[in-house]
Amino acid sequence: SWTGSEVAGVTFSIDHDSRMIDEGTVAPTAFTDSTPLSGTIILEVNVLSGTSFDLSNITITIREPQQIANLTFYTDDATMTASVSSRASTATSVIIPQTISKRTSGSTTTYWEGNDYTVTEIGNNAFANCRNLTSIIIPDGVTSIGNSAFYGCTNLTTINIPDGVTSIGDSAFQGCSNLTTITINATTPPSLGYYAIPSNVTNIYVPAGSVDAYKAASVWSEFENKISAIA
Repeated sequence: SWTGSEVAGVTFSIDHDSRMIDEGTVAPTAFTDSTPLSGTIILEVNVLSGTSFDLSNITITIREPQQIANLTFYTDDATMTASVSSRASTATSVIIPQTISKRTSGSTTTYWEGNDYTVTEIGNNAFANCRNLTSIIIPDGVTSIGNSAFYGCTNLTTINIPDGVTSIGDSAFQGCSNLTTITINATTPPSLGYYAIPSNVTNIYVPAGSVDAYKAASVWSEFENKISAIA
């Protein structure tokens, strides 16, 4: 894995293909120190012809990928995006990853840490009636929360919605009887489906410069007295 932006004044990126080792297997092989590795790391450099630069400070770290617990996804190979499709009924505290990879063996697919698919959606009914759910972190990159996505999550008390979300579906949070606070980081009010937010929500926090825009938006007008600026 590599995180960086510049080597000797030259901007570059490494495109990590997380599928290049053990593709098609549910679990990765347990490699040892003597196991030869193969694969390709692509170094993309935008430089003039004849330019040279020093790569001696680049470090490549090989680590064991982690399987993503509690969640399953729908993946779209045409757009390389993913949608959270369901979760384990026992899920309590969930962190949705920003990007994922998957491995398939026969009829079994598992989801792992990786950079192949960007998670852009929480699908319809993805967490519906997940009564054990107490907290969830939604990553940047998610643009849509589907119909009944969190319907009946009775132990969810607060939720933070990232600024990229542009739509919240019908009944998205209905039945969340203990949900009192929603923080929405989008400066432009997202579209809001029917019965998306239950009456027991008492506080809806939005960016300071967007309070008036939310109150003026027709789909948000019924919550006018609950909308205030993020502290």
